[in-house]
Amino acid sequence: MKVKKHRRNYTAQFKSKVALEAHEGCVSALVISKRYGIHPNLICQWKKSLVENSHCLFEDSHPEKDDRDRQIEALNKKVESLSKDVEFLKKQLVDLSPNKRKTMINKEVKEPSVRRQCDLLSVCRRTLYYKPVGESDENLEILLLLDRQYLETPYYGERRLLALLREKGYNINIKRVRRLMRIVRWCTLYPKKRTTQPDRKALKHPYLLRDLTVDRSNLVWAIDITPTLTH
Repeated sequence: MKVKKHRRNYTAQFKSKVALEAHEGCVSALVISKRYGIHPNLICQWKKSLVENSHCLFEDSHPEKDDRDRQIEALNKKVESLSKDVEFLKKQLVDLSPNKRKTMINKEVKEPSVRRQCDLLSVCRRTLYYKPVGESDENLEILLLLDRQYLETPYYGERRLLALLREKGYNINIKRVRRLMRIVRWCTLYPKKRTTQPDRKALKHPYLLRDLTVDRSNLVWAIDITPTLTH
């Protein structure tokens, strides 16, 4: 049975070592072939390749290196252009609301990853998985009570509401009352500054008491209007 020989592979360092030794001429190719177990013809081929390509070591430009440099330069320009495009898109996306930007994230695709999508859309990844906690049953009861109470006493403030809720048996503090008031959009009615707003286009009557001396009774009468709440 004929045994199949495996082809031997030699490294570049080994080839250069054998070729230099053969090029020196101190030892014949036959001796070198016996020393390393290589056919003499193969040694002659390595020696010839060494002599023919030795001038490449002293040349300043190499075609392969020049092509690689051009490719690297082109890739750097492309990366710089893409970076500018990404910065431009980020500035444009800032005008969108965070909830709108969250809807643009696709969790089903592998590339780009969710982390990269959040970075591009300026979205905090923690908020992407956050699920808000709903109001408790007690808070829902208080919110319903506040809706009804506003129809009866819209002039109640947070302290009056706090006392009212505590009288009804709710264990509540002022901070919780303020938060629930913001949810129902409670706007307390009360007299504010500058209740009378003059109309700049309306006719302004002259002041009749100017330069008038009041020296007897029933000469001048005054009327005052005070707004009061009616039920």
